[in-house]
Formats: sequence, C-alpha cells, structure tokens
Amino acid sequence: MIEQQAGQSNDLQSKGLHYLSPQEIMGVWQHFAKIGGHDKDRMVTILMFLSPILLGTIGFAYTTKDPDQQQVAATVGFFSSLIAAAVVLMYAGYANRNWEVADEIAENYLSNVALERVNTQKYLALAQGHVPLSDVLKPKPEDLSDFGLFGRFIQAIARWLSQPHHPKKSLAPIFMLFFVLSLISALTSLLILIGKI
Repeated sequence: MIEQQAGQSNDLQSKGLHYLSPQEIMGVWQHFAKIGGHDKDRMVTILMFLSPILLGTIGFAYTTKDPDQQQVAATVGFFSSLIAAAVVLMYAGYANRNWEVADEIAENYLSNVALERVNTQKYLALAQGHVPLSDVLKPKPEDLSDFGLFGRFIQAIARWLSQPHHPKKSLAPIFMLFFVLSLISALTSLLILIGKI
C-alpha cells in the first residue's frame, strides 16, 4: 500500500501540473500569487504595530535627561529595530518563495490558458518584471494629465513601490523600504546608546 502511494506521488511529480485542468492550474497559480501578497500585507501590518514602539523608544531615549532611562530606551529601540528588520526579511522570503512558484506556474502552464482581458505573453512578461503594468493595462494618457507636480511625484513613488520584480533576483521595493527604515532606526538607537547623539 505504501509503495503504491509512493509510486503515485512520484508519478504526479513527474507530470507536474499537467494532470490538472486549465481552471485548476489557474487556481493553483492564484493561490501562490495571493499568498505572496498576504505575506507582504502581514509584514506591513506587523511593522505598522512596531513603528510606534520604535519611534517612541527613540524619542524617549533622545529627550530624557536620566542616563539610565536613556540607556534602557535606546537598548529597547535598538533590539526592536533589529527584530523589525528580521520580520521584514522573513516575510520577504515567504512572499518571494510564493511569487516564485506562481511565476513558474505562469511560465510553464498558463501559456495555453486564456486570461481574460490580458494578453498572455504580456502578462507573463509583467509577472517576470520585464514590462511595466501600464504596457499591459494600457491606461489612457489623459488619465494621468490632471496630476500636478506633487501628484506626479507621489505617483512616481507609488509606482516604484509597486513595480514588478523577479523574486529570484530581488526583493519587492516595499520590503527594501521597510528594511532600510528598520536599519536606520537601529542605527539611531545605537548612536543614542553610545552617546553620539
């Protein structure tokens, strides 16, 4: 019985996802793409809860006159910042792993599946980070013309933070942003701790 199950498992692995219908393959792809997005969302939520702790301890350490309280607050801020950086990297790894599986499914199995309102080749290029989303969705130029200088600047930052990336080669910009902010927080706490600020 066990040998028969092992044989079936190896047979399914050798076939890959070819034994599934196109709709089931699309469901598997959506699952991994969605889980990667959920990992990103969890990281942002956790960092939003940690941010007041980080800012509060750094602010308290900077403004207090009592050296003992300053040392404790700076130490808490330093270690909290390192924990925040570790959380960012952990969830970035989870998200990239899921997005990598989704990309592999898209590359290997979805080329024959009709994706509604999106050209498959362009969609695969988007998933791999080779083309911007605007090339796939084709927004009208007049949709963007009403932004002022500040609006265009904010829009450029938003597009940078949401740009496609290849999960085997890089982290999504939102992960890099939170990681750098966590390291800046750790450095600030360390400078307060050693008396340089």
